[in-house]
Amino acid sequence: MRALARVQAQDAVRWAEQEGYDCYLEPSIKGSAEVDWSDPEARRSFLAAIVADSERLPGQALTSPQAADREHPDRPRIMAAAELLCKQLLQDIERRADGVALREGVNKDRIVSVSDPEMRHGRKSSHRRFDGHKASLAVEAGSQLITAVAVLPGNAPMLRLKSEYDCIPSST
Repeated sequence: MRALARVQAQDAVRWAEQEGYDCYLEPSIKGSAEVDWSDPEARRSFLAAIVADSERLPGQALTSPQAADREHPDRPRIMAAAELLCKQLLQDIERRADGVALREGVNKDRIVSVSDPEMRHGRKSSHRRFDGHKASLAVEAGSQLITAVAVLPGNAPMLRLKSEYDCIPSST
């Protein structure tokens, strides 16, 4: 939404109001919505409206003149934002006979942050979870110098590092 407003040289608030997305500019869409949270049908309707808007927005992005022009400098930003929104819809929403619903459970490679799409759910132990990244370090025992570093998604298995930036998956 903000990327489309920016490339169209408009203020994000004004653009969102014109396109019917102004409710998403609130600090909390759920907190500002007038929904009877004890009513399952009201919750379902609320979710359906959000999903409909979320499906409409990538269409607007992909048909914008900036996205259509393969040479436009803002095209990569628009395409990346549309792709990220589509991925989140696929990972979090499922279609049922009675409408849309939040998907049960968590996908292995679930995107947990739109500001850092590489971030993943991870575990330090069977009881301690985190969201973020893991780092594997290889340290030369005698001098304690770090000889290799690998940054991994939070859900990746740890690497066993050999020497001089040569990484080997932990399964070998």
